[in-house]
Amino acid sequence: MMLKYVEHNDIDLNRWDELLLISPNATIFNMSWYLESVSVNWDALILNDYQAIMPLPFTKKAGVKLLYQPFFSRQSGVFSGNKILTDDEKQLFFTELFNRFTHINIGFELGYTIPEIIKSKQRMFQYLDLSIGYESIYKQYSTNAKRILKKSNQYNFKLVENTKPEIIVEYFKKHKGKEIKDLKNEHFESLIALMKICLSNGFGKSWLVKQGEIVTAGGFFMLFKDRVTYLKGFSTETGKQSGSMYFLMDEVIKKICSGYQVLDFGGSDVTNVAQFYKKFGASDAFYLFLSRENAPLYFNVLKKLKNKLKGT
Repeated sequence: MMLKYVEHNDIDLNRWDELLLISPNATIFNMSWYLESVSVNWDALILNDYQAIMPLPFTKKAGVKLLYQPFFSRQSGVFSGNKILTDDEKQLFFTELFNRFTHINIGFELGYTIPEIIKSKQRMFQYLDLSIGYESIYKQYSTNAKRILKKSNQYNFKLVENTKPEIIVEYFKKHKGKEIKDLKNEHFESLIALMKICLSNGFGKSWLVKQGEIVTAGGFFMLFKDRVTYLKGFSTETGKQSGSMYFLMDEVIKKICSGYQVLDFGGSDVTNVAQFYKKFGASDAFYLFLSRENAPLYFNVLKKLKNKLKGT
């Protein structure tokens, strides 16, 4: 058994994606083209001849290599295709990860023994089981959601499909972007590029909600195997008053429930956001967020200086 650290230029991207397509725990976040879109850099750990893989997104600051979770993705993991890994094999990846990186902030799937030197916190996202069909799903909607949907009929909303990513991101930036302080223009450009790649590969759908000619809400959804994942969306001030986002989610659920098994809302630890998804019958799912700060002393000094200059 040989576990290798493989630099990005030496990764066989075709074999990488082929393995993920047959791996039961794989997510769209770890496809090669997805990583290319959202990561500053990424290398990998690869077991033997692509029997199992782990993506390693990283950046460099002050000469220190930092393993991090890129914007617009949730978690890394160990993916093994048809091979069932033993607990020791899975833990081998985990051990090598901590040997390679002294500074870590990354999401990871559950099921590993965490070393004491690593801080870990459970985070959650919300998902909806689509296999029961729309009628059964609708019965699970909250009374509040049903009331808002019934009221939304008076607004004569229409759903517009195949909206250009630039339009979705423009509205998202205007109505939601300011709430996420760390998002910069480069991240919005990355988001547009990601959406375009999803669409060109058949892994994406985009929708706008309109009231007459006025845009009131919109969203981008990613399609991967039996799972639909809500990437980003928005509701305008007018849309919030009229329940446009309820209309959008309900219509999307109607469209996808016959072809997919799970709607992954992307989710949040933020109570208000999680409660919104739960109004459609969503449940919580959990993953780990791992952190370790063991960088050289000079790195921490530079980091504090930078934060001081930023006024943080």
